[in-house]
Formats: sequence, C-alpha cells, structure tokens
Amino acid sequence: MMSQAPRIARMFTPLLLLATALCGCDDSSPHSPRPCTAEYVPGIEVMILDAETRLPAACGATVWLTDDGYLELAVDHCVEGRPDSLQYPWIMGAYEREGVYTIVVTKAGYESWSMSSVQVTGDECHVHTQRLEAYLQRVPLDSREEN
Repeated sequence: MMSQAPRIARMFTPLLLLATALCGCDDSSPHSPRPCTAEYVPGIEVMILDAETRLPAACGATVWLTDDGYLELAVDHCVEGRPDSLQYPWIMGAYEREGVYTIVVTKAGYESWSMSSVQVTGDECHVHTQRLEAYLQRVPLDSREEN
C-alpha cells in the first residue's frame, strides 16, 4: 500500500505557495511605492461666509496667498444671475504647493480677513489641503458713504 504523504503534499502545496505569496504583499513597508492619483490638489481651501448671515459670500471675493516671495491671487467664478447665497462658497489655491502661507480675503463692502502661518504639508503624491473658514464682516453703510 502506498503512503498518503505524496497525495497530501500535492493537495497542500498550492495552498502553501498562495499563502506565502500573499504574505509577501505587505505595502506598509516604508520602501514600497504608493500609487499616486492624477488629481490636482489645492493646498488651501477657504470657505468665505458672511459673518452675520453665515451664508456664502465668495462671489466677487479675492484670496491672496503669499509664502516667502510667492504670491497667488485666487478668485471666485460667479454664476451670473445667482445671488451670493447660492454661489459656490470655496475659493482654492496653492495647488500642489507646500509652504507656510499668509492668507488675505478681500471683497467690496466687507472688511478684509486674514490668517497667518497656515502650513501646507504634503507627501510623495500630494499636498494635504488646509480648509479654512473666513467670516467676513460687512462694512457699515455710513462708513461706505464717507469714502
């Protein structure tokens, strides 16, 4: 009578090979490359809101992004005929650019808003977006008439 060992070995060998192959697929190693996406990621997103109403106020606003000699102006593209409150509230910039930024938001009829030392970091693929909320204060009507 023949031994059962060769038959059992033939049955389990493929399973052992598969298990060994799967164990070798550890992508948590610091040396294994991470697949990157083709998207273009903003370093900074500023949600611009009216401080009183809390409604979007990005339409007509300008965001100034500066970092050690770098200057970028980002503006909102308003949908004509749509009120401010129904416009897209975000203005984005510093696409795929790390740095430490000063951000200034300006809009006619509102006081300027600013924030300093906003740090944008990244990894081997993209920047890590900093999301901010800028609550703009309306300039009082009597102050607008004096200017």
